[in-house]
Amino acid sequence: MTSSRFPGYDIIVIGAGVAGLMAGITATNLGARTLVVAKGVGSTALTTGAIDILGTQNIPPTRSPAQAGPISMLPSPIRPASLSAALQQLRQSQPHHPYAIISQENLQAGIELFRHTCAQAGLHYTGIADENLWLPTALGAVRPTALAPAAQQAGVVDRPEPYLIVGFHQLKDFYPLYLADNLNRTSGHPARGIYLEIPRIAARADWFTLYLAQLFDDPALRYTVAQQIRSHLLPGERVGFPAVLGQQTSQPEIPWLDLQHLLGVPVFEIPTVPPSVPGWRMFEALKAGFRAAGGQLLIGSQVVESSVDKQKVLAIKVQTAARLLTLEAGAFILAAGGLYGGGLLSYWDGKLEEPLFGLPVATPGAAQITDWHRPTYGAAHPAQEFGLATNAQLQPLDANQEPAFENLFAAGAMLAHWNPWHEKSGDGVTIATGYQAALSATHCLGDRV
Repeated sequence: MTSSRFPGYDIIVIGAGVAGLMAGITATNLGARTLVVAKGVGSTALTTGAIDILGTQNIPPTRSPAQAGPISMLPSPIRPASLSAALQQLRQSQPHHPYAIISQENLQAGIELFRHTCAQAGLHYTGIADENLWLPTALGAVRPTALAPAAQQAGVVDRPEPYLIVGFHQLKDFYPLYLADNLNRTSGHPARGIYLEIPRIAARADWFTLYLAQLFDDPALRYTVAQQIRSHLLPGERVGFPAVLGQQTSQPEIPWLDLQHLLGVPVFEIPTVPPSVPGWRMFEALKAGFRAAGGQLLIGSQVVESSVDKQKVLAIKVQTAARLLTLEAGAFILAAGGLYGGGLLSYWDGKLEEPLFGLPVATPGAAQITDWHRPTYGAAHPAQEFGLATNAQLQPLDANQEPAFENLFAAGAMLAHWNPWHEKSGDGVTIATGYQAALSATHCLGDRV
């Protein structure tokens, strides 16, 4: 195996998920020569494409999703009535949480940069700054989110229109009749579902969402679908589709807007099981924004080793298909994912490790492996909060609670002391910490940028 020297960068970001790409966009906008390197595209294809900042465990809706009465799955009304109040309460009660490290100003700045970057790529996000939206899921439940793609907006439960949910026999794991029945009960609105057959795909037994989305890039197919729906549509209804309305990246909202024009009623998408088309659109928008800002992207290559000198990271080694590259930079941002993304590793005997820089993994609430057991199904598991402990600059800490390296920063799912599943905070934390890590890394470079 041979190695070669690669031109140096100001900042190298390891990981191409939301946190990594947001760090790359922020650093590049600040004038840093930035490279994002990753073995894959992160977990964006597993997401709904919407942005959760803080959800049901911490904040109730200001408007009840069910007009006819309360829903048992919703949080208690004694909790804060606004997103900013809920965030402030969380910061006070959990001083090690990433939101307690990131200021409200930087959270807002990161979210606005995310929205602007996606809008530049033709992907627009809507939402009220201090209030969660409530949108239908593929099971007919309702979920809170702070920002939703424009193509999902018409599904919000506080609109008055009844629902017509459209499904396709060839698309598995999306059941419009089941969805509509549940949605009728959880939203308080009449909802019904129908199945359609599309002649072009009738001969095939099943289709994945990404393949079906490619077909919806064709105006002729959209016209055929609209014609079929018209024979089922009742006055005043809005139409919900599985989130397969187009996969093109240059103008991702065109298929949705075209169907809305053809039908003359509000049209919206409902996220499906992975692979997620809205998540893929979000990844493509962020990738385009990073490249447009002047950043360089290296995906499909594994970071296998780091080169350090005392408290400074000098370089990383990346295995590409052809050779081993040595990449140097003034600062590094680690956004390679947590235990579920492969950025942190766990073993049968309870050993946890961060494999690239040898950073210690914090295990809040579970000092021993025997503490990992929880007797109640569905209870919060301590492993969900395992990760890297950092200081206010997002520098990972060593065993003595000091910065392990002066020019290394961490972001996203690698961080400890938060639970994205129970808090419904995953997107807000990844965006905000990616933004903050880039600010800290740029500041670390001083006059070099």
